[in-house]
Amino acid sequence: MNVQLLATLVISLNSAPSATELKSRIIEASVFKSGLVMLTREVTVPAGNAIYSLDVVPEAIDGSFWYSSPDGLVVTDVATTLRFNEENLKMTAQTVGDYLAANVGKRVKLTYRPYTTPNTEKPEQIEGIVNGPPRNQTNIVPIKMDNGRLRNLVIGSIEEIDTNGLNSELSHTIKTPELKVQFRSDASKPSKLDFITMETGAAWVGSYLVNLGTNGASTVVGKAQIALGRLSFNETTVKAIAGQPNLLENGRYDVNAGVGGLVAFLDHTQEQFVMYHPGAKDPYLLLPENANELAQANLALNGQGGAYGVYDGVSGPYGGGFSGGFGGGIGGGGRGNAAYSLQGYSNTAPAELSLTLKRSIAQQASSDRLESLYSYPVGKVSLQAGDRLSRILFSQSSTYENIYRWATEVGNDSGSVKSLLRIHNTGTVPWTGGSVFVTKQDTPIAQIEMPFTPGGKYADLELANTQDILTKKEESEVSRDTIPYPNRLKMFLNRQLNEVRLSVESARLEPVKFELTLTVPGDVVDANGGKIEKLLHRQDMWNGQAQVTWSFTLSPGDKREFKLQYRHIG
Repeated sequence: MNVQLLATLVISLNSAPSATELKSRIIEASVFKSGLVMLTREVTVPAGNAIYSLDVVPEAIDGSFWYSSPDGLVVTDVATTLRFNEENLKMTAQTVGDYLAANVGKRVKLTYRPYTTPNTEKPEQIEGIVNGPPRNQTNIVPIKMDNGRLRNLVIGSIEEIDTNGLNSELSHTIKTPELKVQFRSDASKPSKLDFITMETGAAWVGSYLVNLGTNGASTVVGKAQIALGRLSFNETTVKAIAGQPNLLENGRYDVNAGVGGLVAFLDHTQEQFVMYHPGAKDPYLLLPENANELAQANLALNGQGGAYGVYDGVSGPYGGGFSGGFGGGIGGGGRGNAAYSLQGYSNTAPAELSLTLKRSIAQQASSDRLESLYSYPVGKVSLQAGDRLSRILFSQSSTYENIYRWATEVGNDSGSVKSLLRIHNTGTVPWTGGSVFVTKQDTPIAQIEMPFTPGGKYADLELANTQDILTKKEESEVSRDTIPYPNRLKMFLNRQLNEVRLSVESARLEPVKFELTLTVPGDVVDANGGKIEKLLHRQDMWNGQAQVTWSFTLSPGDKREFKLQYRHIG
């Protein structure tokens, strides 16, 4: 039914002559973290006037399918055509249903026991003509009895069928869609033609190694982890793009290059026609479908009752890559031994593993972060569909310092003191978001997230809560009065003057650099030497917000106290 529906949605060009297929190669790819990728596919068009077709059909996002020639080749209309080819499949009958389907119009002998017949009674012997093939999805076959009556039999209730004299070969005709992107050109010489599209099928994540040395010196290494879905790269020039393009909210495939037809394009239902799209499925989309089968395979490899071992033991196209818990995010070499190991699972491990994998894959599919667009040149890359690659982008010397910060706000709980690593991006290349593995003299300290940090700026990496610095916050009302309500006679607003007292006491054995920040809902009257920064986000129509910061060195056993006054309306 879906194939017939698809056929009614596409305008076919019945008189189009045959086209010569050109093999394309992806020469450039700009990969976004979210799984989007801007691709440039190149073909070489021979000299002469002819019609050609691409060897692939791009799954382009709506409006992103374009073509141009660096050699000045003139191309007339690029058209997408769809044809249905009938294919007659031959197979050997194996089941009762197969034999019934292969012997329509012939006499058969059956042993039949309906579900309502007790096992203590003999099954019914039935002989008659197969009046038609088993109906789709109903498990029903019509049998014409010798008395002229027609009876519907449930295939599942047929205990035996006498195959003597019956056809054993089953024939089935199917329609397979053939989708082609075609164009005509008149070339005086062999010329290059580029097709530019925005598609899905590749993703990347950034990761960093920060090794802390002595005297505030450190080394920062940045790495791109690239993963391919259905795409293949062959000496492709790749760029890793930080950030996310601003696309239409109701995304859909390009009507010229995607799947489905015009009605599916207009109704945003093209996804249901992906099954008819030529070419291999995205291996990453196949992973959830195969998660349970892979778990069962791992169970068989390691024995029914014992520990299951790590997932790397599974062989086949999707095995060997899961010790990193889906490749440590996307690109390999990650966290799997702790998060995705199967050691110690109970006999329900296959179902648990299936769910774990599906959740992990779903999380990785939404790995994009909101950050500024920036392009990292990765260089030439050759990968097959489903492959992953890690490549070092840069290594630079940086400086760092340890900061202790207490960030609190008026009206909320005091919060905890955080231990921060403030590291300086001394280069010109920004650090895009990604995981950071922090070591000190090759000893692991933490794994945290890197905020987007432009060149020349500082990244504050939050390491842990600190228990040995004690804090206290108190607030009281100093005075209260009223002010006229704007443009309202005899109406007034309450205005309060409040005081906040803060104290910080160190129980540490060494002095530390400390930052105390207080977010205030109103106008700061006295900040007690703190640095005042007005925030753009207002609390309400009467009150703005400000952040006050005190920076100081906190010595062992030292106690520092601060006082702040602010006015609040309402």
